[in-house]
Amino acid sequence: MRKNNFMNKIIKLKGSILAGIIQIFACLIVYKFHIPNPNIVLFVVLSASIVQSGYLAGIISGVIAVLYSAFFFSTDHSWIFYTPINRDKLCVIVLGVISNIILVGNLQEANRQAEHKIAKLESEKKQKKKELEQQAELHKALIAADTANRAKSTFLLNMSHDIRTPLNGIMGLLKINMAHSDDEELVRENYKEMEKAANHLLSLINEK
Repeated sequence: MRKNNFMNKIIKLKGSILAGIIQIFACLIVYKFHIPNPNIVLFVVLSASIVQSGYLAGIISGVIAVLYSAFFFSTDHSWIFYTPINRDKLCVIVLGVISNIILVGNLQEANRQAEHKIAKLESEKKQKKKELEQQAELHKALIAADTANRAKSTFLLNMSHDIRTPLNGIMGLLKINMAHSDDEELVRENYKEMEKAANHLLSLINEK
């Protein structure tokens, strides 16, 4: 976070220096080509500097614009002596520069805050969407787990019933054999039935 703030300050500083250089070039151009009302050009550059790089760039650009205007309107470009009309013009320019910096700077700051809020809302929207997707995935996982548990319970119930039936048969036949141990024919038949039940039980276990 601190690194990002430091980088942003460096970028703004570079932008401010560039704005000052551009304003100096604008002064040289209007002087070279004897533009009668250079303040229009300088004010455009000033406004662009504020919009692009913020207050610091506007202040640097504004100071350069005022200095050039003082040079332009002074008698014999002396920077010191002015006719009453030119002195009034210079005062108006100074007030205009200050007003421009404040007005455009405030508008630009409001625009940046709005962009920041929009970006924050977009980020929150994406985060909320991600959370909803995670909740949906969790709900699917819970449904799948519940389905698996139901299937497991059904499987165990069916398996218990299927296994219990031949086991009960075997136990019943054993009791009969114990009760009629002297009847060899009956005992032999029961053992055959128990063998069938055991084989059936074994096949059920192998199938499961």
